[in-house]
Amino acid sequence: MRIGTFCKILRNADNLTLRKFAAFTHLPHSSIAALESGWLPPAGNTVTALLDYLSYNEPQKFHTLAQYVGICFLKEYAFRLYADNPFCPISWCSVGVLKAFLDSKYTSENSLWPVNFASYILPENLLPSINDSKRENDFIVYSYLWTLISNDILKYSMLTTETKFKILVWLVKDMSFLKPEETYPNRLTQPPQRIKKILDTLPPRLAHVARTFDHFLHLIAQDPPNRVPNSLSSLDIILLLCERVELNPLNPGEITAYLTSHTKKSKKVVCFYPPPVSIPEVFYEEPFLKIEETST
Repeated sequence: MRIGTFCKILRNADNLTLRKFAAFTHLPHSSIAALESGWLPPAGNTVTALLDYLSYNEPQKFHTLAQYVGICFLKEYAFRLYADNPFCPISWCSVGVLKAFLDSKYTSENSLWPVNFASYILPENLLPSINDSKRENDFIVYSYLWTLISNDILKYSMLTTETKFKILVWLVKDMSFLKPEETYPNRLTQPPQRIKKILDTLPPRLAHVARTFDHFLHLIAQDPPNRVPNSLSSLDIILLLCERVELNPLNPGEITAYLTSHTKKSKKVVCFYPPPVSIPEVFYEEPFLKIEETST
């Protein structure tokens, strides 16, 4: 997952506001907010500050947590470096990754938010009531997710498939979906002011947010996809769920991703979305999205 997502789960599990967490980590609270939202890429000083916080608050698990954070940082740094351009359609790829991972049938007795999302994450004895505040509900979920993450890393040095599923469910509730052709202006880092002014002049894009987990499943079920997650959400999806990702520099727009599904099947997602360029006499193939099972 993104370093910013890891930071957000940790901060909320400790029930800290941005300013209190900033005081403990000696980072500007605005930097932490930007890191969590995804606009600010993680840097050496932010990772060091996060590790210092973990060394004080999680001394028994620090060694394994530090290794995990280091791996997450390297993966995110490399992927941002290669994929933060309009020729890399990670939003298109992320839909295939979601479909490949979520290969079970899911049902929920209660479709009301926030219980609908929380019911996929929490054991029955921790489920909040409808009357609980959003902040209380978030605190319970984040605390439970942090327990799963820290225990997984201590035992396996990686996240289990079930923990990945639960993190994904919680990410879904704030995930916005756009039309595929509208995702190119969404970069993985905040653009310079000059570029941002140009992007702000573009027509507004209508984003959909899943009302329930069932609604989210409906959004990704279209074939071919008519709605895809925004770029930052797609980055979280790919870093969280994929074990390996291959970008083809000789065929811009082609991505191959490898992952293990929720039902423990090895799968490969091969996708292509044409770059947003128009050059006379150059014809790109049509978009495609293909999911295959691979031998273990």
